[in-house]
Amino acid sequence: MLTPPRLSLIVPAFDCPALLLRCLQSLQQQSMLDFEVIVVDDGSEPTLYTQLPLALSDSPRLRWLRHAHNQGRAAARNTGWRAARAELLVFLDADMAVAADFVAQHWRFHLQQGPGWLGQGKIIGTSDGQAQPVASLWTDASQAVFATGNVSVPRKAMVVSGGFDEAFTEYGWEDLELGWRLLQHGYRSGRVPATAWHYEPLPQWQPEALARDRARAEAAGRGAALFFTKHPTLAVRWMTQLAWPQAVLDSALLGGRREQFWLVLARYMLKSQPKLGLALYRLVLNHYTVQAARRARL
Repeated sequence: MLTPPRLSLIVPAFDCPALLLRCLQSLQQQSMLDFEVIVVDDGSEPTLYTQLPLALSDSPRLRWLRHAHNQGRAAARNTGWRAARAELLVFLDADMAVAADFVAQHWRFHLQQGPGWLGQGKIIGTSDGQAQPVASLWTDASQAVFATGNVSVPRKAMVVSGGFDEAFTEYGWEDLELGWRLLQHGYRSGRVPATAWHYEPLPQWQPEALARDRARAEAAGRGAALFFTKHPTLAVRWMTQLAWPQAVLDSALLGGRREQFWLVLARYMLKSQPKLGLALYRLVLNHYTVQAARRARL
C-alpha cells in the first residue's frame, strides 16, 4: 500500500478550465512535494478535461473526481475531503494561483501549532489573473475565519463536524458556516503565511455582465439568510448583515435606486482610481446581497 501523503489539497471546479489550469500549474511549482491534489469536477462540460495539457492531467499527484451534475461547492468539497488520503486537508478554489511555498507553509503551521487549529492563509484579489499583486489591482480578502479559498484543517475536524452543510447549494457562506461550527467544537483559527491570488476581473459594464454579478451577490444574500436561520445568534446576525443598524445604513446609502448613482461613479472612478472604483462597485453588490438576505428572511 502506498504511503499516504502529508497533505491533501481539495479543489472544486465548475466550468473554469483556464483558471483551473493556472491553479494546477502553480501547484506544480511547490517547494514541498509530499501532497496530493484532488480536483472535484462539479458537473462541468466535458471540455474541462480536454482543455488541460495531457502532462498535467496525468500527473501522479493529481486525482480527478466527478459529479454527474452540479451540486454546489459544499457537496464538491465534501466529495473531495472524504476521498482524501492525508490527515491534513487544504481547501483551495479553482480560480486561485498560489506561491511556491504554499503547501510548505500550511504544513509548517500545523506542525508548530499541533492539533486543534484551523490555518487561514492570505487571499489577494488580482484583476489580471497573474500571481503578481505588485503589478495588478489587489486587495486582501482573507479576513474570514474559514475562507475555503485558502484554508487548512485536520481531517479529524471534518469528521467531527460532518463537513460542509450541503443545504448551501448557491454561492457563498457554506465555508463560514462550517468555520462557525468548528469554532463551537473548540477549534482555534490562526494565520498562515501562505499566499493565494484570487482572480477577480474588473467590472464589465455590459448588461449581461452586470446581471451576472448581481445574481451572484443575491445568491450570497440567500446563503447569508440560511446561515442565520441555522445559527440565530447576535454574532451571526451581525456577520450576515441582518442587524437593524446595518439595514438602516444600507437603505440610507443605496435605497430608493440610489445604487444607480454609485454604479455610475464606480465606472468613472475605475478609469483613474481603480481601487476606489472597485470598492464602490462592491458597495453596490453588497447592497444587493443585503436586500436578498432580508427578502429571504421574510
